[in-house]
Amino acid sequence: TALVDGERRISYAELNTSANRLARHLAEQGLGRGDMAGVLLDRGVDFAVAVLAVTKTGAAYTLLDPDFPDERLRSAATDAG
Repeated sequence: TALVDGERRISYAELNTSANRLARHLAEQGLGRGDMAGVLLDRGVDFAVAVLAVTKTGAAYTLLDPDFPDERLRSAATDAG
């Protein structure tokens, strides 16, 4: 087991498969080396998949807290590029 999020468990193979699938989708949308992606998810399996997927594209990521007010999220996204 790679991750446990409440009742949800994911193996290393499932984590890698999910991250590869998302990374392919992100790359098809144009995300790649030199780009910055915002990750706006609560901590958990989906968060880990997203961070790993962005990393697999060669892009960097910035963590955006879902509890931030909308204005702060917009400001953080603008600052990140």
